[in-house]
Amino acid sequence: MKFKKFFFIPLIVMITAIIVGIILGFFSDIPIDPKITKVEFSTIFLHNAFLSIIIFLGGIISFSLISHTILVINGVTTGFILAKLWNLTDRTNLYWHIIPHGILELIAYIIFTSASFYVSFTFYQFIKSKLSKSK
Repeated sequence: MKFKKFFFIPLIVMITAIIVGIILGFFSDIPIDPKITKVEFSTIFLHNAFLSIIIFLGGIISFSLISHTILVINGVTTGFILAKLWNLTDRTNLYWHIIPHGILELIAYIIFTSASFYVSFTFYQFIKSKLSKSK
């Protein structure tokens, strides 16, 4: 199996989770605070780097169950926030603060999930071939 095939499963999971989050956001009564707070670049970078490592290593250990769970949580949260901010603020803040940050972050998470899925599947195939040869 080529790596491309491993990319589409996390991509579909993420898109589905974002759509579910948008639907939940539009139809729920849960309020959010629309103020955009300043966060240091280093804080965002370290958070994303740590989460990417968790996605990759957790995905290898759990055959991507942890990775896909994190993708679903991030996708639903992103969709929910986008839906809530769509009606609460002017869309300029949405475009310039949320979307560029989110796109880069979510693509990185999809790539790390794909990589962990690929590594764990390759390891599974290796173990399977060793066990079949030993019989």
